[in-house]
Amino acid sequence: MGTTMLEYVTVHDGPPGYSRWDFTGATRANTDHGRLYATAAGLLNVTLYRDAARTAAVAQGSLSGNTGEMSLSAVNDSGLSGTVRLEQAGTGLFTLDVFYACDADLSGRQAGLEQFLAAGQFAGRSGFSGPCLRAKRVLDALLDRCLPPGWQADSLQPLAEPAALLALQFVHETLAARQDEPAAACARAFALQARLALQALRLGVAGRNHTPFEPRVTRA
Repeated sequence: MGTTMLEYVTVHDGPPGYSRWDFTGATRANTDHGRLYATAAGLLNVTLYRDAARTAAVAQGSLSGNTGEMSLSAVNDSGLSGTVRLEQAGTGLFTLDVFYACDADLSGRQAGLEQFLAAGQFAGRSGFSGPCLRAKRVLDALLDRCLPPGWQADSLQPLAEPAALLALQFVHETLAARQDEPAAACARAFALQARLALQALRLGVAGRNHTPFEPRVTRA
């Protein structure tokens, strides 16, 4: 089936009919560095796992009708839940890339970041999921220009650092009302760090290492 972008979640080789994946509570503890492994079985039943062997289930959902929105409930105390829209029944195995950086990645790079949350939210989404999802979209757009069509990273772990730095840039851009504010200076600093992290990125795709943003020296 190839790779498609559905909202912010990247679906690899998924059956047709599934769209609008949305997750709450996705962390490194209940995913494989941001990746989930899905099984779509009969009776419109979907199970999500945090391991490629599909032994550690983290969420599950079912739908009684043929179409509609399926709720995905946490299992095994994973803390992960979500929804998916079904337009038609489909079965098979596929993977979902949900995030490249999460809240813990951001707070690990800037102490006291939680002070910018209001009732546990930032910019209308739980925690810092909004900036993290925006960082994923930006990275996906950049990587789509450098990597083969339908690319799938062997592991999402190398993308954590540049995604976290981009997300922190977006956090401070949201906080800055003027260019002379400290938040604006922080945004510029994180943007520079993100650019350097991208230049150093080594990403495995189908067993081959890529350095998509490594500076190239052109000689006359």
